[in-house]
This record gives sequence, structure tokens and C-alpha cells, in this order.
Amino acid sequence: MSAEIPVRGHTDEAARDALLESEQCFKGAFEHAAIGMAFARPDGGFAKVNRSLCAMLGYSEEELLAMSFTEVTHPSDVEASVGRLRRLLAGELDNYHFEKRYLHKNGEVVWVTLSVTPVRDPAGAPLYMVGQIQDITATKKAAEKLAKAEAQYRTMVEHVPSITYVDELDDKATSIYISPQVERLLGYTPAEIMADPDLWLSRIHPDDYDRVIAETARHNAGTEPLRIEYRMLTRDDRIVWFRDEAFMVTDENGTPLVSQGVILDITGRKGLEKQLVESQKMEAVGRLAGGIAHDFNNILSVMQNYARLLADDLDASDPRREDVMEIVKAGDRGANLIRQLMTFSRKKRSRRTGLISTMSSKEWISSFTRWLARTWKWPSSFPPNLVEFWRMPVSSNRPLPIWPSTRAMRCPTAASFTFARRMSKRPIARPSRTSRCRRRTMC
Repeated sequence: MSAEIPVRGHTDEAARDALLESEQCFKGAFEHAAIGMAFARPDGGFAKVNRSLCAMLGYSEEELLAMSFTEVTHPSDVEASVGRLRRLLAGELDNYHFEKRYLHKNGEVVWVTLSVTPVRDPAGAPLYMVGQIQDITATKKAAEKLAKAEAQYRTMVEHVPSITYVDELDDKATSIYISPQVERLLGYTPAEIMADPDLWLSRIHPDDYDRVIAETARHNAGTEPLRIEYRMLTRDDRIVWFRDEAFMVTDENGTPLVSQGVILDITGRKGLEKQLVESQKMEAVGRLAGGIAHDFNNILSVMQNYARLLADDLDASDPRREDVMEIVKAGDRGANLIRQLMTFSRKKRSRRTGLISTMSSKEWISSFTRWLARTWKWPSSFPPNLVEFWRMPVSSNRPLPIWPSTRAMRCPTAASFTFARRMSKRPIARPSRTSRCRRRTMC
């Protein structure tokens, strides 16, 4: 018996040493853990807390040990926390793990991931709960910012007047995302297009299909942006023009991931371009018509001038005069047609103008000379102010001559010479003092 006592005593001492060592290791791990740890009693009060939990919540160890977990839990999460604890104590749960919010001592919200495991006695009754608390506040804030930015981006994308899309890099350009504007422009919902990869390709205009497929394949094979204009057929088979611009989204190594792009409706612009082309064609036709009308006007002017001269040579009783006047009337009708052509060509206004204005100088001089020789009688003397005018030196103050008063004359070309009549009504201009001095000097 006596020999067994030392052995038994030695065994108990070794067990105590091992237990003490284990406790020291657990205590060190508990105190210096990077995450918050706590022992809680079944009533919810803290029995032991580590430094990380104190730092996380802003309380000292003594303050926390005098509190229960409900006092540091966010009011919105108290009910859920108490409910899980009750189920754990009732044996319905072996442990639980969930996200909740604590309140920092300064009032700030602390998001944590809480894992709770019970420690029970041999009879299965819970002695205390071991809780592991990991601070995820930074992760939550980052996720909230990301969600907010995504919501703002989605709102912007879904309200701009264009289609925004994200496609896979495959032959069919399968859409991962497409904005709701596609329904307004094509009549198909985003769900319909994403569910059927062949739907988008089947609505491309047949004349543009091969070109679109080739450009899309070239874009997916490299990192060059896609810029292409093509036509598509809507659900009710209307034709709409699209401008598709896409770029490649790559990872940090430059590997292409997806294609992201924007599709603009340019149907209105294409309509304006078509109108511009038609307008340019009409303008070219107008210029051609104007040139023809100008040349024809010159020919017709000569014909009318000589017809009028011929009519003047004939007596009123001469039967040939009526025939000549028919030629003049036909010329007037031709002149009216020329004015219409000029108006169409936008080179002349639709007002009546004398045909002589478009005659060549040689033809005009010839016609005018013949008319002048027949109708004009040169005066035997000129007015004194006209003689004085021609003797004056050229200067800016040189007065205009006063022509003899005469009736309005019309030449056979229907051009009115009214300059002499207007000038005859002007008062006699007296030379300025500078002009008189200069005249005396020259004399």
C-alpha cells in the first residue's frame, strides 16, 4: 500500500501540472486572440471578456463584466439574439452563427459575426456559453458603398436614352445584362433577349448581318473597341438604325473578361442624312437648270430684240406686223418660263426683269446702236453746266451733269432708260470751294 501512495501522488501532481499548463495556454489564447472572445452566463451576463472585445466595444473589462450582452446589442437585433440563446439553452440548437450589430460606447454601430457554443455539465445542463466575435464593420461599409454605387450606376444606365449591355465573349454575344431601354426601341424585354441568345442576331437586318458578325468577331478576338452602324428589325418589323460602340473589360493581367457597350438610336440622324442627300441632288439639278435657263435667255433676248426692231419697221397696217408680234408674244412666254427656271435654281428672284440684263455685251451694243440710230436726235447744243462739268478736274466733289429733260424712252428690248429723267429732276449741283480754287489754278 505504502508503495502505491507515492505513485498515486505523483500521478495527481502530473495531472495538475498538465491541467495548469492547459489553462495557461487557453488563457493566453483567450487574452491575446485577434478576435473578441467572451464567456457568458445562461442569464446573458458576461463572465469573462478578452482585450479584443473591450477594444471593439470601447469598454473596459470591469465595465463589460457588469453588463449583459443585451445592453451592448443594437436594439433592432436584441430580439433575434435572445431568441437564439433561448433555443440554445433549451437544447434545440447545438450552436449558432449569425451577423448582428453591437453598439460602441460612443454610440457607433459595430457589425460583427457571432459564433456561440455552449459548455455543459455531465448532466447536459449549460454552464456557460463561449462566444467568438469578429468585427466586420469595414467589410459591411465597403459592401454598402458598393451597393450604393451599383444602385446609382443602374439608375443612370436605366434612364439614359440608349441601350447599355454586357456580353460574353462568344460567337453569339450572349448578354449578361441589357438595360430596359431595349424594350422601347425594339419591343423585346431584357429577359427575352438574355433568355434567347439567337434573338438579337435574328433581328439584325439581312443586308447588315454579315458585316456585324465579322466586326463582332474581330472585337471579341482582341482588345480593339467596336464601332459600327447597322439596322435592326423591331418586333413589329420596323427598321431602326443603331450605332454600337463597345470596349473590352479586362482583369489586372489584361485578359479579356466581358464586352461592355452602348447602343444609340440614330434613326432620326439617318433620316436627316437622307434628306440632305436629296437636297444636294435637287440643288445640282437646280444649278443645271439655272445654267440652261441663262444660256437660253441670251438666245431669246436676241430674238426678241430683233423681232421688236422688225415690228417697228413695219407699218401698223402691214399684215406682217401681226405675225411679228406673235413672235414677240412667244418670246414673252419663253421669258416667263426662264424666270420660273431661275426661281427653281435659286439664282433669281421671281420678279419681272428685262431680258437685256442677261444679253452679252456685243449683242446688247449691236441692238442698242440700231435702236439709237433710228430714234435719237442729237441736240445742236449742250447745257452750260454739262460743259462746265467736263472741264472740271476729277475729284470726289465733282458734281453730276444735268442732262436735257426728255420723256421716258423704251427701247425695243423693253429696258427703260429712266436715268436721264431722274437726273433732270435733281437741282443743279454747285462746285465746292476746293473745286473752284482748283479750277482757277488749272485755268
